[in-house]
This record gives sequence, C-alpha cells and structure tokens, in this order.
Amino acid sequence: MNSLKTVLTVIVLAVVAGAVYVLINNNDTPSTPPPDVADGWSNPPKVEMPGSPAAESPFDSRSGGVPPASSTGGLAPPFSPNQPSGSAPEGGMAPPFSPTSGLNASSGQAPWPEGGAGVTPPSVPAPSADSPLADDGSGDVRGAFARFMEAAHNDLEQGKLAEVHQTLSLWYDNPQLTPDEARQITELLDQVAGTVVYSPEHLLERPYTVQSGDTLPRIARAYGVPWQLLAKINGIQDPENLQPGQELKVVRGPFDAVIHLDTHELTLKLGGLYAGRFPIGIGRDQRDLEGTYFVEDKILQPDPNAPLGQFWIKLTDQIGIHGTNDPRYVGSDDGPGSICLDQQDIEDVHDILSIGSRVQILR
Repeated sequence: MNSLKTVLTVIVLAVVAGAVYVLINNNDTPSTPPPDVADGWSNPPKVEMPGSPAAESPFDSRSGGVPPASSTGGLAPPFSPNQPSGSAPEGGMAPPFSPTSGLNASSGQAPWPEGGAGVTPPSVPAPSADSPLADDGSGDVRGAFARFMEAAHNDLEQGKLAEVHQTLSLWYDNPQLTPDEARQITELLDQVAGTVVYSPEHLLERPYTVQSGDTLPRIARAYGVPWQLLAKINGIQDPENLQPGQELKVVRGPFDAVIHLDTHELTLKLGGLYAGRFPIGIGRDQRDLEGTYFVEDKILQPDPNAPLGQFWIKLTDQIGIHGTNDPRYVGSDDGPGSICLDQQDIEDVHDILSIGSRVQILR
C-alpha cells in the first residue's frame, strides 16, 4: 500500500512539474523592449495603399497630431510627441554639416558614398514636371497613371519600400496630375516616407555600428543631421552614452524644406526625395517672402507659451520659422512673425533641419 502511495505521489509531482515547465516556456506576456528602443518602433512597419482605413498621413497634423499606429497601418510616425530626446549637449544642437567630418577613424565606417544603400531603380519610370506625363506609348495618360500605381502596389508587396519612395517622390507635386491623382500620390508618400525615413528600419543607409568613444552628436554631425533626429528615430535617451557595438539607424542629410504660401504647407526633402509635410501659417506683415534662404541658427526659447512658441529656426534675411501659442494662426495669413507651425510640428521640424539647410519659399 505504501509503495502504491509513493508511486501515485511521484506521478502527481511529475505532472505538476511538467505543467509548470510548459507555463514558463509558453508565457504569452510580451517581453519588455530594450531600453534604447522606442516603444512601438521595434516591429517592421506595414504600408497600406490609399483608400484603405490605414492610409491616414503620419505627417499631416491637421488630423489632430501624430495618429496612433492603428490608423497608419502600423507605420512608425515621425516622432512620439512625449518621447524625451535626452539632455542637450553642445549647445542643444548639432553643429553645421561638414562634408569632410568623419567618425572614429578606427571604426572603418566612413559614411556610405552617394547612392545610399544600393537601391535598385524603380520598376516604372516617373515623369518630370517639364515633360508630358508618361503614357507608356498607349496615349492613355490616366490609364498609365493607374498602371503605375498598380506597379507601385506590387513593389510594396515585395517589400521594395525605398524604391517606391524614390519613384513616388518624382511624381510628387507634378502639375500634370489631376487633383485625385495628386492626392493618391501624397497619401501613399506620407506613409512610405514615414517608414523609409523615420522608422528604425535601415532602408536608406546601412546601420552604423557604435565604436568606443562615439557620441550621438558626433555621429549626427558626420551625417549632416541634428542629433535629436537620430535620438528620436533610435529611441536614444542619453545621446552621450552609447554602447559600443550598438547599431543605429542613420540618414544622410541635410534635409531641405519647400514652403508653399498659397497652400499653407511646408514640405521636407531629403536628397531631393519627399520626407513629410506640415501645415503652416503666414505672418500678417510678411507679403514678400518668396526666395531661397538658409538656416542660420536654431534657438530654444525658455517660455513655451510665448507668442512665437518655444522653437525658432532663424533663416537668412531675418526670416524665421517658429511656433505659435494660438493654433488658429496655422492655415491663416494673419498671425504674428513669419512662418508658424503648431507646437508639435515646429519641434519636429526644428529637430530635422540643420544649420545650413536650404529653405525655398514659393507662392
């Protein structure tokens, strides 16, 4: 009898031990993301074509700010509004871009040569603004555009995001497109650029491997972008404390901007390719702004509630891009100052443009 009890006891303990083992090894509780990865940015983003519920722009803040991932098809937004970017070393911004500045000489990692990560040519050629809209020889311009969009869809299904971004950028703002075609191009570009440029995915340059002694401002300076941009893309909390061997998403700057006064919109460009858009307001006393300017300085004001906001991007000829304490001025021609954006947008643009970035203002 005692032997039977002993056998039963052993069997019960074995069953319990097995259950515990299965529970431990099949725990569905999500793991905590690494400390240097921004929440929600660790998975590959997904792209949706225009017309789907997920096709809302991650850049256009007229929809009420950066939309959640559920409304952008899983695309990473440019930045998380509440994500800190660390303390501000070296005066709060990266110094002007120097084409000859390098990284740690022992790393062997000079920035990639022009041409990026070897992106293959687009499968469908895009038209230029000064030539007839390509009609692939059929004489059916609208049909050619539809076939182009179908080809772009196929490329996206094959994961060719960088190629599609390159091609769509050539179509962007083409005057020969109908309003509906222009809307389709812009909606898709908003999402593709949000992934190619601002997500942690390495779609433009190979990742940079941190070397001993590297800091984020030093790396950003070599690539011609503000360190704050790389901090937000990579989820870096302390720009002075990087781990050797850590891989970082990098982009080659500087970014430029084109401001369209008639449509109240600022468009960012990276190497001539589309990199997002923001609604703007125009100062009531600024009637002759057309021209080409360059960023001379970037200033952080101590009072976030000042009439021109907390961030000031000083351009040549005393023109400025700044915030506003009254969002009603965005989209109007009756605000104070020069060119205003809402508080979140001006912070993003401040962290994207570099000293020396070109700003073209058109009407």
